[in-house]
Amino acid sequence: MDEDKNVFDTGVYCWKNLVNGKVYVGGAYKAGKGFAGRRREYLRGFARGTCHNIHLLQSVQKYGLDKFEWVVIERCTPDKEFIRIREQFWIDHYHASDRRFGYNICPRAGSPSGVPFTEARRARMSIIMKNSDAAQRQRSLLAKFNRGKPLSAEHKEKISDSQRGVTKRLETRIKMRAAKLGTTQSLAHATKSRAQVKRVASLGGKALTGQIHSKTRKEVQSAAMKGNRNGFLGKGKKKARLSLEEYWAVKRLYTTGRLSQPILSKWFGVNGGTISAIINGKRDHLLR
Repeated sequence: MDEDKNVFDTGVYCWKNLVNGKVYVGGAYKAGKGFAGRRREYLRGFARGTCHNIHLLQSVQKYGLDKFEWVVIERCTPDKEFIRIREQFWIDHYHASDRRFGYNICPRAGSPSGVPFTEARRARMSIIMKNSDAAQRQRSLLAKFNRGKPLSAEHKEKISDSQRGVTKRLETRIKMRAAKLGTTQSLAHATKSRAQVKRVASLGGKALTGQIHSKTRKEVQSAAMKGNRNGFLGKGKKKARLSLEEYWAVKRLYTTGRLSQPILSKWFGVNGGTISAIINGKRDHLLR
């Protein structure tokens, strides 16, 4: 198409359905590409079934491309912001975002704001975003940046208020437990363990008691439990007296928020009650 070089090839266009009168309004922003370039993109999208506007594409497939007319509504200077203003004017003029009169998905030119989403679509978008590589990288960077960062008392109180009464998912609870124990227990392993417990219980037996162990296994368990009557990170041991240096080391490590009381109990070789007393400020009878 030969056009006068002094005439702008940017501005506002529309696809008009000659059967029902519906229109799609769009903007051609790039000088040199202009209207002709945008039209070629649409024709290519119609042929391949990849047009970005699903409503317009389905209508072309239903009625045929020969029932649609390409119309240049208004030619404008190659100023993107000005073209968007004029595009918005024509979208409102033709009511193009109203499904009864047009094919525009977004009611605002150049912006997805105002587009209604169903609950099913929101759920799909949430799953896609949570599992995307970009989201995983972002979470890793945030975790690395915030790890070990001291929190103010006000910040801790806000976190506590926001979490109070919230029922956490199974996956979240397992991750929190693994972090507190200092292990790398996987969700698959924990789920398998729970399934085994349920299976034994369903057969009328007790999942964790009454099972027959071999002599070798009993000897291994006995050796592991010696010096630790309760079998859990220092619980059951006699209260030990710590040096002043060790006392302040326990307080300092706990305030970082990265080590739990059971882990500190194991590190310093004392029971949980000693660690709890140190954290609560008791020290006279704990120091040697």
